[in-house]
Amino acid sequence: MKLTTWMVLAAGAAAALSTPGLADGPVPAGTAVKKVRLVNGELVPAGYSDRAPKTYDAQAGAACATYLGTPHIIDDVNFGPVGPWAGTTNNVLRTISIPVANSLTSPVSFDLRIRIWDDANFANNPMVAPGATPLWQATLRLNNVANGIFDLEVTPTTPPTLPDSTVWVELECFEVGTTTLKPLASATAPSLLWGLNLVTGGPGSSGPSWGRDRDNDGILEGGAVGAPPAEHNQTTFATGTCANQFMNLALFITGDVPATPPAHTALGTLGDTQSRTDALSAGQVTWYSINLNDDVTDALLTFLDIDTAGSGITDTALGLYDSNGDLIASDLNSGPGEAAQLSFGVGRRPGNGDGEQFDGYGGELLATNTYYLAVAAGPTTFDDAFTAASTGTDAGSIRVNFRSNTNGGVLPPSVAPVGADQGTLLAPGAANAPTLPGNANILWYSFTLCADVNGSSAENYLDIDFANSDPSGDADHEAFLFNTAGNVVAASDDEGPNFFPQFSFGDTNIRGPYRPAGQTFAGESGPLAAGTYYLGVGFFDVRPLANAATDGRWHVRPLGGDNLAIAVDFYTGITECGSACPPCAADFNQDGGVDGGDVEAFYVTWETGEGCGDTNQDGGVDGGDVEFFFSQWEAGGC
Repeated sequence: MKLTTWMVLAAGAAAALSTPGLADGPVPAGTAVKKVRLVNGELVPAGYSDRAPKTYDAQAGAACATYLGTPHIIDDVNFGPVGPWAGTTNNVLRTISIPVANSLTSPVSFDLRIRIWDDANFANNPMVAPGATPLWQATLRLNNVANGIFDLEVTPTTPPTLPDSTVWVELECFEVGTTTLKPLASATAPSLLWGLNLVTGGPGSSGPSWGRDRDNDGILEGGAVGAPPAEHNQTTFATGTCANQFMNLALFITGDVPATPPAHTALGTLGDTQSRTDALSAGQVTWYSINLNDDVTDALLTFLDIDTAGSGITDTALGLYDSNGDLIASDLNSGPGEAAQLSFGVGRRPGNGDGEQFDGYGGELLATNTYYLAVAAGPTTFDDAFTAASTGTDAGSIRVNFRSNTNGGVLPPSVAPVGADQGTLLAPGAANAPTLPGNANILWYSFTLCADVNGSSAENYLDIDFANSDPSGDADHEAFLFNTAGNVVAASDDEGPNFFPQFSFGDTNIRGPYRPAGQTFAGESGPLAAGTYYLGVGFFDVRPLANAATDGRWHVRPLGGDNLAIAVDFYTGITECGSACPPCAADFNQDGGVDGGDVEAFYVTWETGEGCGDTNQDGGVDGGDVEFFFSQWEAGGC
């Protein structure tokens, strides 16, 4: 499975529950929540994609999680008192994330039915009126769900309209291909749903009550809280961090949110080079609207870079929004010092001072949209619905600079990425500590080979191993190897263990595994010439340019939202560079000139029969090499 970890429970958060008979059990402290979607019945990473604003979030600020022992639960969802849907009606739901789980070690398969009701009542028996029609429902087949807790992001094919500010979400876990509920959790039957301590920060809220089908008969029998058959429950943690706090389903909902653009200065269609300077007071957020003459995309080889160089304020913040108020990208200090910068479209251009390069990782932009840029002194927080709040105390001038080629300007030459330089690789190689790349970002490594890796001996190999990445084994990532021209010479996705990449150049004898979680290497990637290389690694899905093999620009687009540890280890058996033969025989001693010193150096090599004496490269060291050497030497060079 390809999974995305996006929240980790606080240490010591899990605890026993106070309501008996529900077969609930604590989730181990430190367990990662994995954000997934369903593809052909399998859980794969939900990724980092365009998303609607959050309208209900039962997870933000929660610290304690539990496996829920009943496979049939209903919970209330209110979109107020805080949130973009508070007090509103007829809202369109775009996604709902369902808290699915497996509390045991063996994979489990089941059918999941999700129903959203306009009306229900925990005090009624049954809680949902007979004959009622759900606002939306779906039954999903989940195959081979591994141990752990997951946010299953579900996108309805036809988005439902929710008529008012409260709905009820009902979840049922069935045996595959039936409407028979899975058994209550036990030592041999896993919990299939999970919950969190009830939080009130919003957006949205839920009450302390929920319906738990504790007799597993498929009917949610309501009544007074705890009265027989006690399916109207209010469940609390008994001990630990969240002692006496109520529980609820860990649901997450997004949807359409009408947003009105803030007061702003319209800059119109941007030129290829444009700047704007304004006065900024402490805590103020200044807004600009911009339009583009053409799309900013990898396919068109277009870009847009935004920075605040030349501002009187040194600590700056930037956030770019689309016309719906959705936050596209934001930054606090990627520029020099504490300055902010944003970069969209194709990369890669040098940064300002000690700032990061302009790599285009902010995304791709369409000319059909109007964009809104929030500018402030840092620190500033950005969120959807044109939300930007600055607590910065600096005041002074703020300068915003725009650079692009959407008006027909020249695309600047690409520059090599800056990353962890491994130097010249010699046996045994180089190891790197696991590193968090950040969401939608690429980790870069560079290294130099001083000899061809062609399998000429058992020691002539280069293996690049990712098996030490993310100990949970869920860090699905891809890797691309670029040469000094910026072009892709090799790529790897799932060749390694656990959907990791893996490269193996040179000797085809079996080596490894180097790590307990790794696998063997046997030169599957072919040969690799001597030279300097740049390795870019990011989370699935990572996309190079269409012509990456010939015009790669050291550019890849990271689309994955994971932020898990990536570790890259380099292994080689090459112990020395050997004699690097001169590329031009005339300058045999490679001192930059053609003179008597080259004749002396050539004869010393030629007389010993060393390989570099084969100047005509016919496979032997003989008189033909003398003739070839002097033909170039007398000509003054190659």
